[in-house]
Amino acid sequence: MASYLTRLIVTATAAVLLPVAAHAACMNKFVARTEGNKKVLTLLTGSITFQEAQALAKDFQARKASVEWLDDKGKAVASAAEFQPARPMPVACGDKPSGAVLNVVFLTFASPSKTLTIKLGDVTTVAFVEQEK
Repeated sequence: MASYLTRLIVTATAAVLLPVAAHAACMNKFVARTEGNKKVLTLLTGSITFQEAQALAKDFQARKASVEWLDDKGKAVASAAEFQPARPMPVACGDKPSGAVLNVVFLTFASPSKTLTIKLGDVTTVAFVEQEK
């Protein structure tokens, strides 16, 4: 009987703690590819939720918000030509319950280094690290 009770307690504890541990690690990574004069970026971020990204996409389409690639000094390298939230992501940063995978297209010949700063709307600026291949 004690063995059953011990397993029950361990299982209940794991069920409660594992989801919290899964959301504990903050992730902001990117993958880039070139298509002619376009830089197509896939951003994995825990800094905004999928719902916030969808709202930003609506504002972006209505030209009420912008998505910008910033250099090390905070100056714009390029403004996004396309912005689309792809799907939710189970990793979050800070007080966010989850993150999002975003697809962004910039019309530029510039290439990102191993780090990249993207300004999402007026209030959120995120530093991304290139995803290892």
